[in-house]
Amino acid sequence: MNNEINEPQKIARLEAEMELAFREGDLGNTALLAWEAVTIFPDSSSVARIYIKKLLRDPYVQGITIEAFVQNSKELRESGETEELARLSALGLLRFPGHRYLSLSMMDAAQSLDRS
Repeated sequence: MNNEINEPQKIARLEAEMELAFREGDLGNTALLAWEAVTIFPDSSSVARIYIKKLLRDPYVQGITIEAFVQNSKELRESGETEELARLSALGLLRFPGHRYLSLSMMDAAQSLDRS
């Protein structure tokens, strides 16, 4: 018996989790879930793209500098807080796409968490 969740179920679950995280003000988790949706389902992630736009318009996100992201990422890597590192890196990469250190942090965190 196959216990895997099919694509419509998985994208619906990700969208529901994104909405809940956003409502709760958990911007990092919203960003991480949006990255996951866009990465796994690039053609079916229109809701994730809407949340990405909402995140990028958020005044808090707009006010964070790349230096703050990098410093916080270094501290999280050193302390071993992998889940939080993934959230911070996801949010940072939305704000500063392609930044090398944030990209490496995201890859390390995703690999440690065994997430796509």
